[in-house]
Formats: sequence, C-alpha cells, structure tokens
Amino acid sequence: MPRHARLAAPIAVALTLASVDRGYGQSPWVEFAWKEAGLVVQMPATPTVNPKNAGRYSTVLEDSTFIVEFEPLGNAEFLVVAKNDRKTLAAMLDAGRDAMAEGLKGKAFDSSSADFDGYPSIIFSLEGELESRPFIGRERVVYTEAGMYTIATLGTKGKLPQADIDRFFASFRIVRPDPAARDAMRTIRFTDLVCDKIPALPLQFAVPADFEPRLIAAIEGGCLWGTKDDIDRALVNPDEGDFSALRRGIFRARVSTNVVWASGTGMFDSLDGSGEEGLRRQLVAGGGKVIVFKKETIAGFPVLQIVANYGPGRVYMLYLGNTQFISNAMLVNYYHPTRQSPADDALWARFIAGIAKTR
Repeated sequence: MPRHARLAAPIAVALTLASVDRGYGQSPWVEFAWKEAGLVVQMPATPTVNPKNAGRYSTVLEDSTFIVEFEPLGNAEFLVVAKNDRKTLAAMLDAGRDAMAEGLKGKAFDSSSADFDGYPSIIFSLEGELESRPFIGRERVVYTEAGMYTIATLGTKGKLPQADIDRFFASFRIVRPDPAARDAMRTIRFTDLVCDKIPALPLQFAVPADFEPRLIAAIEGGCLWGTKDDIDRALVNPDEGDFSALRRGIFRARVSTNVVWASGTGMFDSLDGSGEEGLRRQLVAGGGKVIVFKKETIAGFPVLQIVANYGPGRVYMLYLGNTQFISNAMLVNYYHPTRQSPADDALWARFIAGIAKTR
C-alpha cells in the first residue's frame, strides 16, 4: 500500500474521538511554518506533533481533522522522482489515492494530477461514511527529491466548512532551500575529513556547510561527508554502500588500497610499475572517458586529480600522496546526485581549490 494511504487510520480515529480539545471559533487561524520539512500552511489552530510519528502534525477540531505530513523517500521512490519518471509517478499517486479511499471505505472524486509548484502531485476529494456519520474530505500529495508531502482534512459532512478546506489548501507552500545557504562552504582539517582514521597532515579542506561526517567502520570504508539524509540513504546496507540515489552528493575519504605513492619514483602507481600512464590506460580500458587527468603539487603534497565519464554518470577522484601511512596515499571520491549537472563540476572545483596548508 502506498505510504500516504496510512493517513486513513489516524483521520478516521480523529473523527470518532469521544471528546475533543478544540471546536470551531475557539482559536484563530495560525500560520504553521515547519522549517525542517520546508513547508508553510495555515491551520485553524496550532497543530501538535504526533507522539509516535515526528513527521506528522495535526489539528483536531470538533467535527474535523487537519493533517500535514512529511516523509523522506526510500531509495526506489527517490530514483523515480530524481529521474522524473512521470509514468511511474502517476501510477504511484493514483494508487495512493485509491488506497486512501479504500482505507476509509469511501470513494475518491474530483481528482487532478496537475503539478504543484512544478512538482508531481495529486489532489482529490473524498466522501463516505464512518460509524454511520457521513464525511467529506480532501487530500494533496506532492513528491519532491527532498521527500513526500501530504496535507489532508476530513470532517463530518455539513459541519466542515468548505471555506476552511479551501483556505487550508490554498495556503500550503513548499519552501525551497536558500541557494546561498546551499552554496556556503566551511573549512575542516585533515583529521576531520578522514574521521581521525589517518594520522594528521597539515592540510585543510572546504566542504558544503551543511555536510556532516560519518565513519564507516572498516578502515578501507573511510569517512563520508554529506547531508544526513544522503548518508542514511547510502548506508541502508552498510556492508555494501549505495551511492546511486543521492540528493546532494557525498565526499568519501579513505586510505588508497590499490594505488600507492612511490616516493622513489615520484609517481602514483597501481602496484605494477606503470605509474600514472598505467592508471590512465586502465581508466580508458574500463570504459571511462577522461575529462580531467592532472598531476600537480598542492600545499606541498603530490596529488592526482581524475574526472571521467562512465556511462550516464561521472566519477571524481583525488589521490593525495606522501601521507606516510600504509600505502602512502589516500583517495577522495565525490559521488554526485542521481542527476549529474554542472553544479557537481563546480562543487568539485571548489573542493580542489579549498585544499591548503593548515593556518
């Protein structure tokens, strides 16, 4: 059953409560700004969070319930949204509408699949009977890469004013992140970048200000830097790691296990003596189309930067040598969001430009 169909049970329960805490006219309408979810909506009284579900707020009145819900997407749903697979999205939205009506033992009507503020959405009305009481209602579901938004109201027919339904739905807004905030960077030390798993080097790096670190247990796993949602999504199976369904992208820093820095020759080498040219040949033989292949010295350390296209995606790699630890080299990868864009090249360039000696 589609996830937003779960609303049917709490709404039905709210309508059959023996006692209520608020009635019409007892409180003025309020604007509810849910910063974490990125939404704003007007409700007939201050909503309260569901004690068993932090992703749902509701206002219960004498003859109706008003609900707003936000839930991050699972990997499969995220990929559908990120790829803008309209056929699958339409099927998901229609199935959710039908399941909601079935859960309330009513029927859906007046359904529209027009986008909401550019996002895939569905809005529909409901009617039926609960415990011998006729009800009416309305629901909107919106899919975004950030997550799924649901707003719904249900009430006793004849007692839930249409004006209140209209006001509730007309006031709903999704607040997009501030581009300036997303572009902000912060400086971290080498030990931060590697989650203290490699001895300190006198280097600093720049990463997006809202990225946070997460250590992968095995030393080869390394340290991830990304938003909490992206890291949680990537580590659903921590033994494997899945970077195919990212919204903002992830940096990963770890000890290099198949490429070493050979101080005697001054080359990065894949343990076969072929040096950087051998690495380039391996890259091309594996189907990669080289965009950047650049060896240089940054802040006193040898580095090899590689950017290459593989199929529909792009790989970003930076080898840093002379670490004086195990292979004498470390590797930083950047895994781009599901839809790679010039913004990823720009972020990678800012990351490279942010490497400097510790101040």
